[in-house]
Amino acid sequence: MKDSKPAITQHRKDTDMSIWTHITGVIRIETGKELTDADIEHLLGKRLPYKASQSLKDEYENNPDSFIPKGLNFCIHNHHTKYELNSCIVSIFGDIDDYIYEENMLAWFRERLKNSKLNIRQTCITITGLYNITWSM
Repeated sequence: MKDSKPAITQHRKDTDMSIWTHITGVIRIETGKELTDADIEHLLGKRLPYKASQSLKDEYENNPDSFIPKGLNFCIHNHHTKYELNSCIVSIFGDIDDYIYEENMLAWFRERLKNSKLNIRQTCITITGLYNITWSM
C-alpha cells in the first residue's frame, strides 16, 4: 500500500454492472464526557445524507476529504456506569455503489484513527466488495 493519501472518491467506470462495497465497523472510545455527532464528525468527517441540500453537495464536491465516504453513516452509543470509565461505541455502516478500492477505504479508516486525539480503545472494520478485508486494532 502506498504512503500517499488514500483516494476515497475513486469509482469504477469500466462496466454497466453495479458492484456494491459493504462496510461495517465499530470504534470503542474511552472518554470523560459524552460524545456528540460533532465529535465523531471531527474524527471521521461530515455525513452526506441521501437527501442533502445542494449547498452540502457542493461542499462535498469541493472538499470530499472533510466528509465520511459517500454512502456511509455512523451511530453513537454513550455508555455510563458507576464503576467504569465512560465509554462510547461508534458504529459505522453503509453500502457504496461501484466502489472497488477496498484497500483505499481501509487506508482512509486507519488514517482517521491515527490522527485522532480521542482515546480509542478498540476498533474493527470489515469491508466486503470484490475482496473481503477485516482489520482490527
